[in-house]
Amino acid sequence: MDVKEYSNLPIFKDISPKTIEEIFRVGKISDYKKGDIVFFEMEKDDTFYLILDGVVGIFVESEGGKEKILSILGKGNFFGEMAILEGKPRSAGVRVLEDSKFLILNKKDFLDMITKEPKLSLNVIVEMSRRLRYTDQQIKDLIFRDAASRLARSILVLSDEFGKKKDNDIVIDFAITHQSAAEITGLARETVSRVFTRFEEEGILKIERHRIVIHSLDKLRRFTTSEE
Repeated sequence: MDVKEYSNLPIFKDISPKTIEEIFRVGKISDYKKGDIVFFEMEKDDTFYLILDGVVGIFVESEGGKEKILSILGKGNFFGEMAILEGKPRSAGVRVLEDSKFLILNKKDFLDMITKEPKLSLNVIVEMSRRLRYTDQQIKDLIFRDAASRLARSILVLSDEFGKKKDNDIVIDFAITHQSAAEITGLARETVSRVFTRFEEEGILKIERHRIVIHSLDKLRRFTTSEE
C-alpha cells in the first residue's frame, strides 16, 4: 500500500514519512461493510482504529434499546483510544454507516507510537479536545435549543465534515435517514420528519436518495443563532 495518500490526515500532521510508514507497517488494514458493528459499548477491547475510508457512527444504547448517536466520524478520524488510555471497557459502540477501511493498531503498538513520537500524541490530544468541545455543545443544545435549531446545527456539523460542493448546493455525502437524524439529535423521529418538511418547504434543503442536499447554508445557520 502506498501510504503517501494518507500522509495529509490530521493525525499525521508534522509526522515524518518514515514514522507514518512504520505505523502502517505494524498496523493491520481491515475492511468493514455498511451495517457492521465494530464493537459494542462495555466490550473489553484495546484496539485503536484509524479511518482510512468510509463513515462510522459512535452510539450508546438505553436499557430499553433506544440508540443515541454521539458522533459521526469519517476519513482521517479515529476511535478506540479511550479504552486504551483508561484501561476500561468501551464507553460506546461503533457501527459502520458506509463501507469502510481501517488501519488497526493493538494497544502495545499504539502506546509505543505515541510515546516515541510526541507530535503524534499531541495530534491525538487535539482531536480528543475537539470532540470534548463538541460534546459540550451537544449538552447545551439539549438544554437550550428547540427542535429546528438542534437539527440545523447537526446538519451544519455534518456538512463541515462530509459536505461536497455540487453546483450551487452542498451535498452531505453519506446516507442519512430520518431515524438516524433522530438518533443524532436526540429528537423523536416524528419531530425530525416535521422539521425536515419545514426546511424543504422553505427551500433550505431537500433529501435526495437519502443524501441531504443543502440549498442555503445561510438560512440553515439562522436557526442556530436565533437562540444565542
